[in-house]
Amino acid sequence: MKKLIGFGFITALIFSSMVKAADNYIVNTKVYNNENLISAPILTVASSKEAKFIVDDLYRLSLYRESDSIVKIKISLEKDGKNISKTLAVELDKEVNIYIDGKVFSFFVDRV
Repeated sequence: MKKLIGFGFITALIFSSMVKAADNYIVNTKVYNNENLISAPILTVASSKEAKFIVDDLYRLSLYRESDSIVKIKISLEKDGKNISKTLAVELDKEVNIYIDGKVFSFFVDRV
């Protein structure tokens, strides 16, 4: 009986770590200003959590799992008392670009 309980506990730990790892993503970001690369932060982001990075201004990036192959990225910037925010769907292993406040952001998302 103890062996069965111990096996169940170990199985639950392995399963929970697999589920947790599946909800973490690596976001390769490139930021261009006038076609010049000005920054390339690489972020590890957990689903439904926020990451922050600075490129001239403070940007907030949130990532939400939509399906097994698609995540939604919300990027926001507060500047001069105004909040600029955009959301886009990103397919895993595909690059997508978005234009915010005179800069082009390129995102490539994959699971950790």
